[in-house]
Amino acid sequence: MNDHLENQLRSLPTATLGFENKRRIHDRLMNYEEHPVQKTWKKMKWALPTIGSLVVVALLAFYIWTLPQKPFSHQAFLAEEQIAEIQELQEIERKIKLPTYAPFEVHEVEFMEQYLGPQSIEDGELKQLELDNPKFHVQNISYLSFNKPFKSIHLILADSSVESVNTKGYETIQLNNGITAYYMFNGNAQMLFWIDDGVNYTLNIFVENKEKTSLRKEPFPKEEMIKIAESFRVYKK
Repeated sequence: MNDHLENQLRSLPTATLGFENKRRIHDRLMNYEEHPVQKTWKKMKWALPTIGSLVVVALLAFYIWTLPQKPFSHQAFLAEEQIAEIQELQEIERKIKLPTYAPFEVHEVEFMEQYLGPQSIEDGELKQLELDNPKFHVQNISYLSFNKPFKSIHLILADSSVESVNTKGYETIQLNNGITAYYMFNGNAQMLFWIDDGVNYTLNIFVENKEKTSLRKEPFPKEEMIKIAESFRVYKK
């Protein structure tokens, strides 16, 4: 029974329950015979182990079934706390997905939003005609690592009804969710593009190149790019 209970404990959301609480529950499950009540009521040793076990199991079930259904720690989004502070990203009204994996440690996140809709020149000034239309806004998220050599993941989110991507020369790759993606290494960056639920996802990995010349080999195996793409989970519905 101990192995089964320990597996259940490991599945509890660490962000909500906390390591210390999980450790205390674990200690009580594994060492219920040392409970102070048992030391006080020595004459009831025949009953207390069973009662103690039932109480602890009931508490464990309560934690499992009543805690909020949040992503487990192994599915936490990259730089989740920093991402949550980006107001523009929280205001997006369409469904978007974000990565939960990177082949390096992320230290900082940068965000930029662009307008790619119709424009006109009036009185010598460039005016954006449909600034309030969300489909003309493109989100750029950069996940940065300051470990040498400097590395970054650059993610571009765009409405697929507005933006079209020329995938000529790209290698076709089938992701494990059935989506077709397109991969290319141009000597400077590794790029992967796919469409999911009306959103264009363009994923780029850059690694600092001090020689400023075209690289002959990808900094990361192509399988790492695929692993990043397959790690995407729904961030907003």
